[in-house]
Amino acid sequence: TATLVRLHRGAQHVNLTQWRRAVAELAPAGKDSVPAPARRVALRMLGLSCLRLGNSEVALEHLVTAASLPVPGVDPELHYLLNVAKTSPKTALDPRLVVLPPERHLPLWRDGAPMSKAR
Repeated sequence: TATLVRLHRGAQHVNLTQWRRAVAELAPAGKDSVPAPARRVALRMLGLSCLRLGNSEVALEHLVTAASLPVPGVDPELHYLLNVAKTSPKTALDPRLVVLPPERHLPLWRDGAPMSKAR
């Protein structure tokens, strides 16, 4: 079905750390019409992708919904992501997406020659 194809493509994007593409593929798979086990997996991956992108409020919504679904068995990754989203969402940011401010420093070289310490 189309939902399973989207779920599979979304999982591939998560594995490749393509968070925005994963969100685009997984969003329809998190709808009410999807069976609970598949919906739980889709919402967990959506929550992870949103956490990596820095959208902790949206991630928490997806993860809480996934945890509330009546699916047998325990999902330790889901509980771990819920804990991270509640306590320290900044630690889940994808480091490739974090932009640090530029460092301010003096140039070490001037006109092709090293600067002397006497100046």
